[in-house]
Amino acid sequence: MLSRVNTLFAIALAASTLSWQVNTFAADGAQVRVATFTAETSEGPSYFAASIQPSANDQLIEAVKSPQSSVVVVVDTSASQTGPFREDQLAMLRSVISNLSSSDAWMLVAADVKTAAMTTHLRSDNDLDAAIESLEQRLPLGHTNLISAIDGVRAHLVAEPMSRNRSIVYIGDGTSFEGSQHGFRFESLIDALRADRIAIHSLAIGPTTNVAMMGTLANQTGGTVTVVGNARDAIDSIGRFTASAAKSSPIWIQSMNWGDSDVKCVQTDRLPPLRIDRDSIFVGTSKLSDLEGQLTIQGETSTNDISIEADFALEPSHPDFGFLVGLVEQASPNHGLSMPTAGSGLLREVARVMTAKSRELVRAGQMALEQGNAKGAKVIAEEALRADPNNDQAERLRETVAKELIVQNDGGFDDIFGEGGDALGDGEAMQLGDDPLQPFGAEEEPNPFGDQEADAAPPAPTEPAFAAPAAPVAPPADAFAPQAAMPLAPQGSIDDFGNVEVRGDALDRVRQELSVSEGRLKAEVRATIRAAQRQLREDPTGVAGSLKSLLAQVEATPEISPELRQELAGQVRSAIQSAARREAEYNEDIRTLEQINAGASATARLLEETFRREAQLKSLSQQMNALIDEERYEEADGPVSIPFAEIAGDTITRDSVEAQQFLANPLAVKTYAKDRRFT
Repeated sequence: MLSRVNTLFAIALAASTLSWQVNTFAADGAQVRVATFTAETSEGPSYFAASIQPSANDQLIEAVKSPQSSVVVVVDTSASQTGPFREDQLAMLRSVISNLSSSDAWMLVAADVKTAAMTTHLRSDNDLDAAIESLEQRLPLGHTNLISAIDGVRAHLVAEPMSRNRSIVYIGDGTSFEGSQHGFRFESLIDALRADRIAIHSLAIGPTTNVAMMGTLANQTGGTVTVVGNARDAIDSIGRFTASAAKSSPIWIQSMNWGDSDVKCVQTDRLPPLRIDRDSIFVGTSKLSDLEGQLTIQGETSTNDISIEADFALEPSHPDFGFLVGLVEQASPNHGLSMPTAGSGLLREVARVMTAKSRELVRAGQMALEQGNAKGAKVIAEEALRADPNNDQAERLRETVAKELIVQNDGGFDDIFGEGGDALGDGEAMQLGDDPLQPFGAEEEPNPFGDQEADAAPPAPTEPAFAAPAAPVAPPADAFAPQAAMPLAPQGSIDDFGNVEVRGDALDRVRQELSVSEGRLKAEVRATIRAAQRQLREDPTGVAGSLKSLLAQVEATPEISPELRQELAGQVRSAIQSAARREAEYNEDIRTLEQINAGASATARLLEETFRREAQLKSLSQQMNALIDEERYEEADGPVSIPFAEIAGDTITRDSVEAQQFLANPLAVKTYAKDRRFT
């Protein structure tokens, strides 16, 4: 049930040791809903997901709306941002900057393989023409090193005063070789952004968007995620919403107290900041499935301290939240670092992903059991049940596998793999958290936090919400290969009731032919990629283009399984990105060498000109000295001194000392000689 708070609103001015005035606010409560799930056959704890959003009123809005903000806009200029996507990027960029106020400072940065500033510093004007002209000159090449780009941009904001709200607006697809899988580096970046109070707001634009990566950054830093999609007429409203969010400070949580309730959040070390324009998600466990309590939150913005008190009640267990078992297990090792749950909308997408993954695991487990790998099928079934405890097919598969293992393993189920064994046959047991930021699934599932009670007041929307698009989820390729040394069960397929259906040998012949085609294609892909790698070391020009034809062949070959097609296509795409990056670096090196050669040639020409000028001046100087020694002052005063002055004065300074000397000395000597003669 959604609880509304019954607390008084108070404002008190607090003396501060900082260089700016800090106000302390007791916020007018929060909208809190705590959904739970408890497995019927389990004696373990209850799992919960809490949705918390501060109640928006004029005082709280004024507290989070910083009068001055510093915003750095990062535009993705990688190879995927071409054509209409680049046009949408520029339109979105103009919309965001135009909706900033005159007191806000902004900066534009382009990011792909390397990061380049399109403006030299943070500025307050709205003149984008020069910056966009520089941006349009960048060719969309290579991939984006997103983590490096954000880390570099952070340096521009750290120098800004703490009293200013700091935000990064990223416009791109979020796809990067540097992702959350780079454990320590990603964790260090998140901690640095949180310590520097920098929020990241993302606008997802591109043919494929990694909403999960953007959701993780927004969840950890109190930002927002908006998917642009095909709504070209909504660009103005999206830009206005993003600019408003970038100017609003998150409420950075200093402490969260659930009272006497035995509630333990996974995000103990990194509590997601709160926002007034969306809810924040907290997951964890509780020993009780139905209790009430009071939640106390102490937080801060760039200029204010915020105190929030709210009543909460744990709802009865609901099967729609069965995915919390797998989510909490996945998020616990890193304390929720990789959770892309920036609001209820993204939590629903996580639920869809885990439910779809559970279904794919069931299909893989059925295939493993059909091929005789009952032990591997058991592990897969248990993994599927952790992802979705309500999956009836996974439960039936586990029961069927138990019967098979009684026949195959008289010793029971303890240590069924032996020392170092696993279900996948490749030395690495599959874990649900191996890839926590995979693309979101598209299958419709029950809507967590979707149907609130009638008497619960929903959060007041400040801007229109934009749902993230869903993408299909595929199982890991070749992850469930049979083990050759394992005894085979009777050949057949598993029906919906767990029974083994005996089949003939026609399917075996088809699979043998399919195996031959797949082996031939895998060998060709490996050989082509090796040849491309060798060519990259010599001359990477055109390697990416040749690999694209290989990718087209992989995608067009009909006699292979979808899993293998996905695996090979992924390998080729990775090779294409590496080749494109190497080609871009090679071309950059060529251009650098050309610039160095051009500079050397220009220097040589300048030296030749200097030597020639010095030789002319030396010759004229010797000629003048000879004429003066011979007392031929008339000839020295004009024909020699004037050419010397022109050369010396034109090439050194307009008032060259040498030129003045050569003009004055012959004239003085000539005048002195005349005076002597007249005397």
